[in-house]
Amino acid sequence: INGAVTWKNCNTNDHVQITQLRISPDPVKVPGNITITGSFTSTRDIDGPIELTNDVKLEVFLLGCAFGETYRYPDACAQFCPVQRFCVCPLKQGKNDINGVLVFDKSVPSGKYCMKATFKENGRQFGCADVKLNIA
Repeated sequence: INGAVTWKNCNTNDHVQITQLRISPDPVKVPGNITITGSFTSTRDIDGPIELTNDVKLEVFLLGCAFGETYRYPDACAQFCPVQRFCVCPLKQGKNDINGVLVFDKSVPSGKYCMKATFKENGRQFGCADVKLNIA
C-alpha cells in the first residue's frame, strides 16, 4: 500500500484550524509508533475538558468510507496526556505546535482509512479534521 496522508479542516469557522500536519511512517504500520507533527492556530484559549470523537472508517472500493467505529473520549487530555508522548493541553490562543508519538499496540487490517476527529468543549465544537491515511 502506497502512502499519502491527506487532511483538511472540516469547518473554516472553527476556533482551531490545523495549518500543517505530517504523520509518519507513511503508510502507517501498526502495531507500532506513529509520529505526528505540525501546527494549528486557535482564536482563543481552550481549557477543557476537551471532548474528542474519532470516527474511523475503512475505505471500500465503490462504497467509499463505509465500515468502521466511533471512539469517544469525554476528556481527551486526561485520557492521552499521562500515557502517550503526545499532549497539547490546554490549548492556548495563537499558534501551537504538534509534536508527539502515539503508540498503537493493536493490529488493524491494512487498507485506506478515513478518520474524522471532532473536538468539543462544553458540547460545542471548536475544531474538526478529516484525515485519510493508509495502513500497511
